Amino acid sequence: MIIKATEQDCGAVCALYREVTAYMTQSGLNQWTYGIYPSDELLFEDIQKGQMVLLKEDGAIKAAMVMNTACDAEYASVPWLFGVNPIFMHRLVVSEKAQGKGYGKKMLAWLCEEAMKQGHDCLRLDTYSRNDKAIALYEGFGMRRAGEIFFPWKEEPFPCFEKRLTADCPLLPIPMTPAFRFGKETPWGGSKLKTVFSKPITDDRTGESLEVSVLPGLNSRDPAGVTLSDLIAEYKEKLLGENWQATFPLLLKFIDAKEALSVQVHPDDTYAFANENGKLGKEEAWVVLQADEGATLIYGTEKGVTKADLREALKNGRAVEKCMRKVPVKPLDVLFMPAGCIHAIGGGIMLYEIQQSSDATYRLYDYDRTDKAGNKRELHIDKSLDVCDVSIRLDPIPAPKKPGITRVLEKRCFILDSALVEGELKLEKPSTYAFLTVMDELELIFAGVQVHAPRGQTYFLPATCPQVTLAGHGRALVAMPPL
Repeated sequence: MIIKATEQDCGAVCALYREVTAYMTQSGLNQWTYGIYPSDELLFEDIQKGQMVLLKEDGAIKAAMVMNTACDAEYASVPWLFGVNPIFMHRLVVSEKAQGKGYGKKMLAWLCEEAMKQGHDCLRLDTYSRNDKAIALYEGFGMRRAGEIFFPWKEEPFPCFEKRLTADCPLLPIPMTPAFRFGKETPWGGSKLKTVFSKPITDDRTGESLEVSVLPGLNSRDPAGVTLSDLIAEYKEKLLGENWQATFPLLLKFIDAKEALSVQVHPDDTYAFANENGKLGKEEAWVVLQADEGATLIYGTEKGVTKADLREALKNGRAVEKCMRKVPVKPLDVLFMPAGCIHAIGGGIMLYEIQQSSDATYRLYDYDRTDKAGNKRELHIDKSLDVCDVSIRLDPIPAPKKPGITRVLEKRCFILDSALVEGELKLEKPSTYAFLTVMDELELIFAGVQVHAPRGQTYFLPATCPQVTLAGHGRALVAMPPL
C-alpha cells in the first residue's frame, strides 16, 4: 500500500535512503552523498511536513518519494510546456532488493492520481543525467523531457521531465528554435542574424531564420528538439484551437538581405492549387528591422506599366528595372504584399516576415546575375506574368509610436499587431494561437513565473496558453491567423 509517512517511520526511511545512496555509489553513480543530500534532517523535515510518501509491503518500505509544491530556483529557467498548477516529485527511491518490480511506476501512478484530486494539472521533476534507470522510468511513464538544469555541486546537467495530468491542462509559451536557409540557397544572405539576434548560424550567407515553420526539411522546433509538425500532431486543438487545421497555414521568418533578392511574385491560392500540386498561395507582410542609409525595395510597378510592357522589357535584360517601383524604407516600416504584387527586398535590409505557409514563389528577374560557374538562376517569367497584378499600388505603413497594442494589419490570411511596452503590457488572449516575437529584450510573465525574453526570440503562444504579460521597455510583434 502507498501511504503518507509518519514520525514512527523516520528511522526506516533514513535507513532506506542510506541504503540506496550506498548502492548508487557502488554502482558508479555519484548522484548523492548521504548526510549532505539527502540527510536525516532533510528526510525528517519531509515527514514532518506530511510530504513523504511510502510504498509498504508486509510492513517493509519498498519505495519512498516526496511530493509537494516546492521546487529549486533553477526550475524557473526550464521551458516547461505544461500547466499552471504543478506538483513536484523529489527523492524517489526504490529499495535495492525491490528494484525491477515496477514499484517506481506504481509510485508515479499514485502521485498522479493524488495530485489530480488536489487540483494539480501537471507533474514536474528532475534527475541526474547519469541515472539511466531513472530516465528510463520517467520516459517509460510517458513523461516529456522539458530541458535541463545545473546545480553548483555537479558539473553534469540534471534533465527535467513533465507530464500533463488533466484534459484541460494549458500549454505554456514555447520558445521556438528556428531552421535556417543559407549558402547556395541564399547567396544574397549575410551574418546579421547572428550579430543582431545571436542566432546560431554556421554560414555568413545565411538569408533566412524560419522562426515558425512546418516546411519539409525546414521545421522549427521546441527547446526539446521536437518539430512543430510533431507538436501539432500531438496536441492539435490544445495548440491551435478548436478550429485547428491539419494543414498549418502560416510561416514566420527573419530575412537578412546583404544583397538584393531577385524580383518575385507569388500566386494566390487558386492558381497555386491548380499549378503547384495543391499548394497554398502566398500572401505576406514585412516589418523592416534594419535598413542601411538610402536602402530601397521594389514594391509593385511604376504607374502605367502593363503586362505587355513587362514582357517586352524582359527581352532586353536590365531594361525591365525601369518598370519597377522602388520605395525607400526605414526601420519599423510595415509593407503588405498581396498575392500578385511584384516585389524584391533590396540590399542592406533585414526584416520580419509573416506569410502563408508556402514556398510558391516565381522569380521574374534576377539582375542578370551569375554564379561562380557563370550560370544564371532559373526564372519563371510565364507564370510570373500569369499571376502578377500591375495595378497594385501600396505604400509602407509607419510603425505605431504610442505605447500599448496597435493592430497594424488585419488581412485574409493573418493579423499583425505591434506591442510597444513601457513598463508592463498584458497581451490580448486570442481565441486561437499566436506568434510573439521580441524585438527588444523584455520579460515574459505568465502562470506566476517571469522569464527573460532575448532580442529576436519568437514564442509560439498556444490556444490554451495562460495570460501573458510583457515587462520592460521595447517592442514586440504579435502575429496570428484571422479571427
